Amino acid sequence: SKVQFATFKSIKLDDQIAESHLALARLKMMYEYNMEEAEKEFQEVFKYNPNIPDALGHYSYLLAFIGKETEAMSVVAKAAELDPFSPMITVNCWTTSWLCRDYEGMLEQSKHLVEIQPNSWIGQYLFGTYHWSQSEYDQAIEAFELSLDLNYSATTLGSLGCVYGIAGQKDNAYKI
Repeated sequence: SKVQFATFKSIKLDDQIAESHLALARLKMMYEYNMEEAEKEFQEVFKYNPNIPDALGHYSYLLAFIGKETEAMSVVAKAAELDPFSPMITVNCWTTSWLCRDYEGMLEQSKHLVEIQPNSWIGQYLFGTYHWSQSEYDQAIEAFELSLDLNYSATTLGSLGCVYGIAGQKDNAYKI
């Protein structure tokens, strides 16, 4: 694939660049689902630069996937400390909280994202997902409807339709 070609070319050109190893770590984790190899690549990233917020955010996912929730939360907290106003890092924090079943963390990160990016559809979407996880369907519907107003997409439509169905609002679910 183009992703593999570009990643391996980057490593071949210079194998001492943290971002090249980050690309390979992501490839191993997200495309090949090889967590063991991905973890080795993340260690290469951190050998060359231990303070790349994006790398820390993605590494936290890997740690959560392999059952190291405490370490995952610590790593993503470092990413947030390094780049506290990044919407992407906030999404990394939210996702790591979700993977670790830290519902208060999900709520906190949803609030933070809406605070730093008030017109972001994803902030409302994360609120909706949080409320859905807590079986608070009215609040989830409200948040997903706001998200849909900001981003009319299959993602927002699908989630809203699911929550309508779960909440017993079959007619609204069918309309979606």
